[in-house]
Amino acid sequence: GKTAAGIDCSGLVQLAFSTQGMNLPRDSNQQAYLGRLSATRWCRAHMRRGDTMYFMGTRGRISHTAIYLGDGQYLEAVRPKVTISSVRRSDSNFNESRSKSFAFAKRLIQ
Repeated sequence: GKTAAGIDCSGLVQLAFSTQGMNLPRDSNQQAYLGRLSATRWCRAHMRRGDTMYFMGTRGRISHTAIYLGDGQYLEAVRPKVTISSVRRSDSNFNESRSKSFAFAKRLIQ
């Protein structure tokens, strides 16, 4: 959602890409079908700024998305706020549970 109460993860990604003229589906599990694979849970080295990241929920389905900012950092919305988290264990904003649930990243803009 994108309401006065806050923004959720897929709403953040949808809004960010709409500023570049791209219309994305509403939900993260639908957004995950777009673009070209740029990283997997086993190989994250090829992610580039602007790639979308996807995370699995407890049922093994995509339930969260974020935007990679580069240098190990990514932008995510956890209602009601937007925050910057890290994929690197050594960073103070590292999120252990997100790291474990990371599935893959996609490149929507070449």
